[in-house]
Amino acid sequence: MGVIRVSQVTGRFSIVQPGFTPQNAPEPQDSPVMSLVNRSGILQRMHGGGDDGDWSVRIFESRRPAVSRDAETIFRDEPRQCHPSFGYHYIMAATRRCDTPLEECQQWSHMLVAIQDRIRWLYEQTGVGYVAVFADMESHDVPAPRMQIATFRAMPPVILDEAQASDIAANERGVCTICQMIGDVSEGQRLVLRTDNFVAFCPWAPSCPYEFWIAPKRHSTGFLQANQKELEELSMMLRATLGGMTRILDGPPFGIAFHLSPERKNTRQVHWHVEVYPATLPPTSLERGFGVAVSDTSPEEAAERLGAAGRDEMAAIMGVE
Repeated sequence: MGVIRVSQVTGRFSIVQPGFTPQNAPEPQDSPVMSLVNRSGILQRMHGGGDDGDWSVRIFESRRPAVSRDAETIFRDEPRQCHPSFGYHYIMAATRRCDTPLEECQQWSHMLVAIQDRIRWLYEQTGVGYVAVFADMESHDVPAPRMQIATFRAMPPVILDEAQASDIAANERGVCTICQMIGDVSEGQRLVLRTDNFVAFCPWAPSCPYEFWIAPKRHSTGFLQANQKELEELSMMLRATLGGMTRILDGPPFGIAFHLSPERKNTRQVHWHVEVYPATLPPTSLERGFGVAVSDTSPEEAAERLGAAGRDEMAAIMGVE
């Protein structure tokens, strides 16, 4: 079984898992461990498969997990630090094909409820220090919700770095880094889309062309505290922005990462947000070797194109011609 090695230089986690291959979707013979099914407007949790229902979400254990509950108990201190790749790894898939953009929004809304439900359960389990929500998607059409969840014993360094930067900004300027970013783009050129409670924007220094983030407008460190209205609004933002991105970039592969605070007391917190990374250019040695990203499109131009396409998608969702 694999282990998580910790970089001696950057602290980055590296999962060394012999024979690992990514699994982005459940295989046909897989049996779900749980389903959420919409019956008469109420989401019901069902252990096992249940039935399809309307816009249900099914949760599967990954057949090729990056982390596993069977991980070998190996600990090693610095300088060659490592610890077991212990954890839970799930695939979450919508089970119904939708016919309209509004139905696709409802599908995303149910996926977000399922994510909240699974996060709550996971933080009650022994050995779970952080729950990572992410997706790697291949798409040539408006993507249906298909997410993954993996757990770690400790906070991933990227989240820890964000939390530390936010602490410094809050102490020095009285505002967290994400709140400051939202203030910079609220009326600026990098704004993509906004609603009552959320804003989508392209970051000032993107890690890839057309990268964009979605964040709550007001400072919030608790994704699990988002209510149903906020989840429905976030689902509209996801459907509109992902649909617009898919259309203008001709359906590229892309990644999604939910940057969330750990649900533990006395831990560092981040203003939670969703990051989307379209794969329009291959990674370069400059990026891998020096951490310097190269983009062939400015975030201002990307936001203009994403915003126009996203507004068109939002109009379709609302039924506006």
